[in-house]
Amino acid sequence: MSTTSALTRFVHVGALLLPGVFASAQCGPYKFHPLWPETVGWAYLNEFECGPADNVIWDNGATTWQVNGLAPGLHWVDQYLGGQYLSTDTFEIEQLYWDLQQIVLVAFPGVEVDVYASVPYCGTSIFNHPTCSPPADSVVIFLLQDGVPIDSITPVDCTYTFDFWGGLPTGHTYQCVLEDRSNCASSGAAPVTTVHTCDSMAFITNVIAASGGLSNGSIDVLGMLPDTVSDLPLPPPFTGTFTLLALPNYDLIGTVTGSTASWTGLPAGDYLIGFMPDSLCSAPSTVVTIGNSTGMVALSGAGPLFVPLWPNPTVDQLHWNGTTSLSARVLDVNGREVLQASGNSPLDVSRLPAGVYLLDLGHARRGVFLKE
Repeated sequence: MSTTSALTRFVHVGALLLPGVFASAQCGPYKFHPLWPETVGWAYLNEFECGPADNVIWDNGATTWQVNGLAPGLHWVDQYLGGQYLSTDTFEIEQLYWDLQQIVLVAFPGVEVDVYASVPYCGTSIFNHPTCSPPADSVVIFLLQDGVPIDSITPVDCTYTFDFWGGLPTGHTYQCVLEDRSNCASSGAAPVTTVHTCDSMAFITNVIAASGGLSNGSIDVLGMLPDTVSDLPLPPPFTGTFTLLALPNYDLIGTVTGSTASWTGLPAGDYLIGFMPDSLCSAPSTVVTIGNSTGMVALSGAGPLFVPLWPNPTVDQLHWNGTTSLSARVLDVNGREVLQASGNSPLDVSRLPAGVYLLDLGHARRGVFLKE
């Protein structure tokens, strides 16, 4: 026996005894996963890197080094040498989609929409690939506001793309939608995110004056009144984080989470109360003053459209000056309508349970009162 024949026999026998030892890591399988709307993938083995193997059989019966029409799921391929079994490789074909993620934030000076887009395995793996890699200049990400495109981003690299929009208004829905105009014809859509408007929410506060020059004043936020003006107001319950800052230097006094807040041991002065709702919404704020007045329930951040009501607190009749309306609605602190009548003063509220209420006269004219 020649030296060459003996060496060849040794290599072949070694391959039979130790399956896969003589196969290179570059043998494969190389997998091409379907990118939606494609639903089948394919795979192949590099026959020049698979050692002594001279034949293969795939789980679907194919005997070629490349196999097509692989549905998502587990698959396998056997390698043979001269009809003798060598090894089995098990692999998975995955159904791929665009990974399109959006993050919506409410930050100064408005809404920010961050968007991230990629296709799994696009340019990031040797053994895994999408069946089609969309060219970056053929892919567009649209920003939809209330379902209508208002801006777009292109090119979009399927390996990794990040971008954002800022300074957007509250009171709208936002959604990022991806369109692939290449022959890959892929697409993607992030969930619709609703950003409410809280600009016309009002604070119900109880302010206790400081006395004798001491730090013995207090501020209680008894709750938030709903926004009855905006097109997309925040629905109850009104929970979030309350922040108290001392003016004029905006020194942080403290934060409280929940639907109410209380701060004690405060000196006389001006204070800024901010409310960051748990839901996506603009953050209302108001300024209150601790002085020498007695404690009272007050509507903070009233503004020119808020109507003075008297007597306040009231037991039966509620009066207001200088405005008439076709109708008047009374809402509780959860935004539920509890009384409706003509918009003429006075209004009989004697049958209402004790509590804080909002009087809505329409056209953004409102007032708040305490029923005893």
